[in-house]
Amino acid sequence: MANSQDRIKMIKTAVLGAVGSLALVLAVMLALTGMLPVRYLVLAWALLAAAVGLVIFLTWDPEKRRRFRAGSITGALLAGLLLVGVVAAGRALAVLNNVTTPGTEMTDIGIYVRREDPAEELGDMTGYTYGILEALERENVDRTVADLEDRLGHKLTLREFGTPVQLAEALFGGQVDAIICSVLYLELLADTEDYGDVMDRVREITRLTVELAQREPDNSQQGDGPEGLMPFTVYISGIDSQHGLSTRSRSDVNIIAAVNPQTRQVLLVFTPRDYYVPLSISDGAKDKLTHAGIYGVQVCMDTLEMLYGIELDYYFQLDFSGFENIVDSLGGITVYSPYDFIPLHGEGYHVEQGENQMNGKQALAFVRERYAFKDGDFQRGRNLMEVIKAVMRKAQSAEVLTNYLSLMDAVEGSFEMSVPYDQIAELVKDQLDNGGGWDVQTYSVSGSNGSEIPWSLGSKQYVMIPDQTTVDAAKRLIEQVQSGETVKIP
Repeated sequence: MANSQDRIKMIKTAVLGAVGSLALVLAVMLALTGMLPVRYLVLAWALLAAAVGLVIFLTWDPEKRRRFRAGSITGALLAGLLLVGVVAAGRALAVLNNVTTPGTEMTDIGIYVRREDPAEELGDMTGYTYGILEALERENVDRTVADLEDRLGHKLTLREFGTPVQLAEALFGGQVDAIICSVLYLELLADTEDYGDVMDRVREITRLTVELAQREPDNSQQGDGPEGLMPFTVYISGIDSQHGLSTRSRSDVNIIAAVNPQTRQVLLVFTPRDYYVPLSISDGAKDKLTHAGIYGVQVCMDTLEMLYGIELDYYFQLDFSGFENIVDSLGGITVYSPYDFIPLHGEGYHVEQGENQMNGKQALAFVRERYAFKDGDFQRGRNLMEVIKAVMRKAQSAEVLTNYLSLMDAVEGSFEMSVPYDQIAELVKDQLDNGGGWDVQTYSVSGSNGSEIPWSLGSKQYVMIPDQTTVDAAKRLIEQVQSGETVKIP
């Protein structure tokens, strides 16, 4: 009899302990998210308290065997549900903290020789003369040279050149035996007519990853509540990096999002990747906008600030593979296309004029296509903004709740941003408090075709000469959204 009572007491303690502790942990975690309006938070706490109270009531008197048994089963089920809630809340907190904490930027510096060179490793390169760029990425190259000299135990013989084209000419012309440069500069050379086969003409001996300065988030725009949320701007950068978000890469997508939480309006302004503009670090020399990504996301932001005469508060950087994961985790999206076409990289996928249901791979093929359109990159930009609108619509739908955990898994590692956690929490809280959709408007600046010498390259390439009229119009539209005016773009 004593053993039976002890067993019942243990069951009661275990059930009440599990339900009570899990309910307390979940209540604290819900508060820590900062995303629930007070009325929802109080309701959640009341439900948790009621659940604990129910289990206490059912298991209070073990002598009432039937009720005690029902209470034990109910408590076990509630403990399971509460555990799922704790895991989900913890996962959300961890992921959001990760993606809102900017990582350490990195860049890859390679040591290259001619394809026919006999050297197989650094030890075979005794007496070699190395070509380096005089100014471009000089700090990173200097750090790489110092690392190599430490490994080899002797000083390297260096020759300086002004541009990647001159560097390549020196290597293939025999003026130097090897070159030390960012991998990205070889990718730039591969886009030129004279050096399209550069990757076949060189051989990489080794590659070093250089860690750069930590990117600090700008917390100046945090609000003090739903009514205190201020308008803000976000630079959206899409990269096609094979080495992760932290590794610098050319920015293939450049969009400015002007967000006004009070009017619930978002303006997306697309700037073509080939726009020929001065970079913030080029002392007025012009370059392709996409090349700004070689020097980091901050240079991209600074360059766009110079172009439009505005301030950008935050950035949102997305890898194309991460984009695919996010769309799939949402269960697909519905996107409007003004054209009927088959994307080059769509594996036979046919985009119809009108609304199309797309999974991640199909949406990625849709936004990467440009050769099917007369205005190429312009239409690609418009397509991308349509996809962003579709993602925003789907993210506000009830369907997202059913894919919550898979969405958390997908977003981790898929993007990073400098938008502070508190800002996101306030936006979510405001959405839950007031409901309603957001009005998303889109605008693309335009330009004319040209052939110029980009600052980062040193050889003529296709560029797009900006149409200043459209640039000025974009600036006005951004200012109107920020000031609370309603913007409607045909």
